[in-house]
Amino acid sequence: MPIPWRESIMPNLNRICFLFVVVLLAAISAFAQFEAGSVIGTVKDPTGAIIANAKVEIKSLATNSTRETVSNSSGEWSFPALQPGRYQVTVKQSGLRDEVREFELVVGQRFQLDIDMAVGTAAQSITVNASGEMLETSASDMSNVRTTQQVVDLPLNSRNFTQLVQLSPGVNNKGNGTNSTNGGYTAGRGTSGSVVNGNPSDIGIYLFDGIQSVDADANVLLFYPPVDAIQEFKVQTSAAPAAYGGGPSIINVTYRSGGNSLHGTVYEFVRNSDLDAKNYFDQHSLPIPPFHLNQFGGNLSGPIVIPHLFNGRDKLFFFMDYEGKRQAQSATSISTVPTADARNGDLTAYGGFYIPGTASNTATKIPANHINQVTAIDPTSAKLVALFPLPNYGAPGALTNNYIFNGKLDNTIDQGDVRIDFRTPTTSIFGRYTQENANTNNPGYLPSPAIGGGPGYPGITLAPGKQVVLGYGRSFGSSMYYEARLGYSRLVESIVTEGDLLGSAGENYGIPNANAGGVPGFTNIVISGNATLGDGNGSISKVNNLWEVDQAVTLTKGKHEIKAGVSYMSTRFAFLSPAHPNGTINFNGTYTGVGLADFLYGKYATSQLDVSQYFSLIRFRPSIYVQDSYRMTPKLTLNFGLRDDLVTPWTERHNRLAGFDPANGGSLVPVGSGSFPGDAVVDGRYTNFAPRFGFAYNVDSKTVIRGGFGIFYAYETYNSNPMSKNAPFNGSLNVTNDQSSTAGFAAAVPISAGFSPDRPALFPAAGSAFQAYQRRNPNPSANEYNLNLQRQITSHDVISIAYVGQTGVHILINPNINQATPGAGAVASRRPYPNFSDGTLNCYCANSAYNSFQLTYQNHISSNLDFQGTYTLAHSVDTSSGNANLVGPQDPFHLSSYQGRANYRGNSDFDIRHMVVLSWSYRLPFGNRMKFASNAHGIEQAVIGGWQINSIDNFSTGSPFTPVMSSSLLNAGSSVQWPNRIGSGKAANASINGWFNTADFVSPGNYIFGNSGRNIIYGPGTKQFDVSIFKDLNFNDSGSRHLQFRAETFNVFNTPQFNNPSGAGVQIGNKAAGTITSAGQPFLFQRTSREIQLAAKLYF
Repeated sequence: MPIPWRESIMPNLNRICFLFVVVLLAAISAFAQFEAGSVIGTVKDPTGAIIANAKVEIKSLATNSTRETVSNSSGEWSFPALQPGRYQVTVKQSGLRDEVREFELVVGQRFQLDIDMAVGTAAQSITVNASGEMLETSASDMSNVRTTQQVVDLPLNSRNFTQLVQLSPGVNNKGNGTNSTNGGYTAGRGTSGSVVNGNPSDIGIYLFDGIQSVDADANVLLFYPPVDAIQEFKVQTSAAPAAYGGGPSIINVTYRSGGNSLHGTVYEFVRNSDLDAKNYFDQHSLPIPPFHLNQFGGNLSGPIVIPHLFNGRDKLFFFMDYEGKRQAQSATSISTVPTADARNGDLTAYGGFYIPGTASNTATKIPANHINQVTAIDPTSAKLVALFPLPNYGAPGALTNNYIFNGKLDNTIDQGDVRIDFRTPTTSIFGRYTQENANTNNPGYLPSPAIGGGPGYPGITLAPGKQVVLGYGRSFGSSMYYEARLGYSRLVESIVTEGDLLGSAGENYGIPNANAGGVPGFTNIVISGNATLGDGNGSISKVNNLWEVDQAVTLTKGKHEIKAGVSYMSTRFAFLSPAHPNGTINFNGTYTGVGLADFLYGKYATSQLDVSQYFSLIRFRPSIYVQDSYRMTPKLTLNFGLRDDLVTPWTERHNRLAGFDPANGGSLVPVGSGSFPGDAVVDGRYTNFAPRFGFAYNVDSKTVIRGGFGIFYAYETYNSNPMSKNAPFNGSLNVTNDQSSTAGFAAAVPISAGFSPDRPALFPAAGSAFQAYQRRNPNPSANEYNLNLQRQITSHDVISIAYVGQTGVHILINPNINQATPGAGAVASRRPYPNFSDGTLNCYCANSAYNSFQLTYQNHISSNLDFQGTYTLAHSVDTSSGNANLVGPQDPFHLSSYQGRANYRGNSDFDIRHMVVLSWSYRLPFGNRMKFASNAHGIEQAVIGGWQINSIDNFSTGSPFTPVMSSSLLNAGSSVQWPNRIGSGKAANASINGWFNTADFVSPGNYIFGNSGRNIIYGPGTKQFDVSIFKDLNFNDSGSRHLQFRAETFNVFNTPQFNNPSGAGVQIGNKAAGTITSAGQPFLFQRTSREIQLAAKLYF
């Protein structure tokens, strides 16, 4: 009977729970991962002396709700926990003139508003617009805020708000692609992943109305709010306050709420291929692949009023919206397929091959041109090679990148939100419900039944999701404000792969027992230098359930604003996710030097067959923190904080987990027995202390110096720590043929032999792959630090110069601790644990370093111009770029050692040295109430008035990649071998036909690791302009009712955004090495070619 982790840590957990209860009962709890902001200030008389007991009132101009306080003995006052929006502050003191200030409060902002009163009477009061205060004078974190107008106006392809994250300095979209296999990704919304100041994309968090909104599997968004439903959003990129945990980068999104006036919007956005330019790699003789996208919807907000029964103005409000998306497009892909001659065994055009057994382990390599020089084509291989389509692309006789396929992708999304707000001078209550249904039909790279893999999961994805958020806030006097929130999120993903739709395809095409036990699907055939056949994944079912309870109180005492708090999150994740249910068979060319020749002979290097079960996992994440914002002097604010993020280990509902015990040759031990007596395979982490410190020094009214430091712990996703992969509850049977001799070729198991005839429900441990874990796995963490100078140049523009850095500690890396030592003969005997095949260690032992110079310029000229420009000079190095992304580890065994990791350390996958991002909106100064033709009316106004131009412009250098050998000569069970580097690798005249100098890389030879290193060549950069033009037709003088026409152009100058070489393009020895075959990454918002979107929006 397992000893639950709860019992094993009860002494510590009891003390922790007791502390939580004490904090709760004392009403000093706060979990400020809320989107609320605050206003602070000081009141002084005309002589500069402080004024105590001055009456201060704040009013929301949208809802007319008010709150009151008085200045303390130091003349200071504050209003915590305010929703983003426009406010008015009025200060009254007997014998002095009333002072009134209006300003815009953005999400998470701590707005400082000092009031100097003047002699006069209340009747002489004047109102001053304080929104020109652009300096951050009290907070010490690095952040970037986007308001409702900016979110709605800037050109966003597919109306995906996460593109705005990349407008912040230090942010790029070259993430590691973890999200690419998640249903939310293939459901057509694009990725939520952005690399923030060197922190991988899979460890940031998104907060919707203060509630975490990412899944447990891959840390991707559960759903995407329509841009018209967003009040504001804030990206916190460095040294956030102690109130924030769960990741080093925080994206805080606030939903809109209603006001006293009834407002609404109805819209439709349309894109189709008739308006688009061709992809650089499209065949010019053919029409543009079809594409059709319609996004439509609307929203309505206002007070809740029941005539003659209830008047909710000033206190009860609603906001509701709906958005639909219908997308049908051709997904173009270019692949390498065998020629007609090659299908018949004639490889003369490929330069021939070597007689089996002479390619890698004798000094004499015997050339051959036709398969029949040795033996006939394997009968199963003959059936399979016929499934490849014939070449249809490139020059006649092209051997690589010779097939283009326009698959069809269909995507349907329906989403709705309802939010209700209730406010009184002392209490605020809100509730929001969100429902989204997303369905996608995703194509493969080749037509069925070949499939050829694909971007994500080829097949049908159904992904309904929902979220419920309840919030409560109450002020107690003038110095305390309490707040609590409850959130529940659920995402269900069901994926039926294209292979499963083919039924028993594996056996039908000659692979015995590929569908044993009635498991449908098509075996994945991987051929070095060629497109794959089949689909390596089975149908998938995932259910995410996330509960979150938070509380918050703000205490203001003297010069201190203190917060302390707790939160509690419960994550339940159930899934069935078979990786190779019909097997994967690899042909890497080690017998003949050519993967295609190995395939035609039917002699493979390795094979793998998996059996999976349905698992139900659970984890809890309680947190506690305290922070103090201390206004030490009128110029200097110090921010202190400390938090502790507790993480319990993943446990399974039926204890179907097993760990690896390396003793006595290694064994897999189910939890509750042997070396794993509890119900988890790793220990919980209960002392993740995360200190925070920062300062803000207001040098003068126009200059502020700020700095901050913080430690941030990230919660690993299940995808990065798959604890259910081990036998006897889950299993993988692997076969590695002897690849080192002629005798090995003759004795190798052919593809026509298929798999074992038995498919037991549970595989035995012997011969299977396994997952191993560090028993005391630390949480990944980032040490963030920054120093920032802000200077306000005029009343409407400010410049910021900053140094921002971070060091990543305990980053996940997945070395194969059971890789064989390179050498001749059978592989198994050279493995450290001969009774097993590959062994993946979840090792939190990688690290990273990031340093950057960041320059930001912002300009806000009234309502005419809104401009932000950023420049980032950065360098990031690591031993793992997040989520164990080990592209090209030739020696994974030694990655678990210090020296091995040092050898693998290199430029991060997302290392981009230079980035310039401009975003701006400009309302042309023509027409009624504008600078020119200010009295225009009628036809004149309709022609010259209401024009606006908006743009997002992105310029950056490229990201790095790693060259590898086309065929591994290690004979170590690994298909990757680095070349030896004998030159810089830089091409004299880089082009898509030769991006790097392949002659600078040579084969290391048999059984020898190459020395070239990781991420040593940089790919093409980005130069992209996205531009939109608006035209407003007003129906009333105020412009509150108008019709807006939009023309939005993405990549307006049709500049090809070339991707890095990949696949055969990085394989030294392959004829395609050095070539680039694709342009643009649509899921990462790099446009493949110019795209035009037209829209109409009715505002009322």
